[in-house]
Amino acid sequence: MRDPLAQRMMTINQFGNAVLDVLQKHLNLGKVTFRGSFASGTVDEYSDVDLQAEVHEELTQEFFDGIVECLQSHFGPLSLRYDPEHKDDRMAQGLRINFHAFPVFWRVDLNITSDRDAPQKWPSPFPDWSIATSAFWNVAWAVKRAKRGKSDADHYMVCACEKLGRPKLDYSQENALLLLSELSQIADVDGVLISKLENEIGCQQPPAAYATRAPLRLNVGQHNKGIRPMIEIKPMDEKYIHLTCLHEGPIDSAKWTPSWNIDPRDLPPHPWSDETIVELAAAHGGGITHGNCKNPAGREFLREMTQRYGTCAILACEGQTVVGQLRFYPMKVARLIAVNQPGPTDPSPVLDCTAACEPEEDERTLWIQCVMTCAPYKNSEGRREVGARKGIGLKLAKALIAWAEKRQWKRIVKVAHCDLDWFYGIQGGGGKTFWEKAGFRVVGSFYKRAWEFDEQDKATIETQMAEKGMTDDDVWTWYRMMCEL
Repeated sequence: MRDPLAQRMMTINQFGNAVLDVLQKHLNLGKVTFRGSFASGTVDEYSDVDLQAEVHEELTQEFFDGIVECLQSHFGPLSLRYDPEHKDDRMAQGLRINFHAFPVFWRVDLNITSDRDAPQKWPSPFPDWSIATSAFWNVAWAVKRAKRGKSDADHYMVCACEKLGRPKLDYSQENALLLLSELSQIADVDGVLISKLENEIGCQQPPAAYATRAPLRLNVGQHNKGIRPMIEIKPMDEKYIHLTCLHEGPIDSAKWTPSWNIDPRDLPPHPWSDETIVELAAAHGGGITHGNCKNPAGREFLREMTQRYGTCAILACEGQTVVGQLRFYPMKVARLIAVNQPGPTDPSPVLDCTAACEPEEDERTLWIQCVMTCAPYKNSEGRREVGARKGIGLKLAKALIAWAEKRQWKRIVKVAHCDLDWFYGIQGGGGKTFWEKAGFRVVGSFYKRAWEFDEQDKATIETQMAEKGMTDDDVWTWYRMMCEL
């Protein structure tokens, strides 16, 4: 009996295209294409799904964890092997993936190449290639070749026997089951895959023949019995101007309704001149840029930036729910607002960041205001509770870089805090290490004890300082970060 999810997937073609679509959207700026039988049009019910991904990010643990989490959220539990062919190559890696809910023959062979060199090879240390698992796949290939009516099934059985150091066996259903029984006694062979292959040996119908129910649809925003929609990274547009910060957690864009403190009709019509922006900054202060959900001037400012420049935010969306945001503005606009708004409203004000570039360079410089991917937290326990630090923020940053490069911006700047959990959870701006991972470098620093805090926060910060061996100077040093495009 096949698993319910496999029964709902109509054909190998639909499965392969669903995997390609999910990976393409997850990688966002990369390119994913078919190889092998999918590329040549010779797919049958026993085909692998061979894919090639070309990406523009480092192949780090965070990168691979993100792929696994994405695939599991759509297709359920999986078995994963890292191909040793690229074990010494930091810019390439092959993944061999089987989903427990789908036919054992429908293995995903994903080859990944990057144009960026990672600091070190991942996984580290690189796992040994399991001889027993390799023997299992020889048996699987023997079964597959026999079901296709080919004459070389014996060859794969002999290969499996040689790897196991046992007497040779020709192919038959009985001999295949005998080898699988022996393999089931070896700890590093996936028992789920063994069981699925045993079921296939006695099955007279091809995998697709069982798929008679409605297909499993994997579109963003649709839930299928606990399967989460994928997270999509995309520029904000005028269809939904995302105004609020994520201080209360993710925001359902379809249900969010404003509660304005002034009448939006009192605001000037678009397009706005720079003089209008200066007037509104003076009148509304931080409310024009800082996600004040009660001030329509903020929403209309974001609309103005979107109309002028194409967008001013990169969003991470799980269906219709916003789970992450990165907000940015041209430096010349940020400078206008900073020098005209009444009083400081940000612990890392824009004027501290302008030293990262000369005024004459403002025309082609972007300034990042904030990046948020969850509700606030103050320590590692809180971080786990709200689901922070899952790689979404880094994807937002890299999506901005690609967006900016395409539109001929020259650089992006940001002030970064130190690497304490408390700052990551409260500040909403990203720490020094975070921005370095995104491709930024330090171009300056300054000391500033930016705000006062209560005794509980003070104790939390001091505890985290001690754990990391940091001094007061370390904690309150801010870093001017720049990404040259």
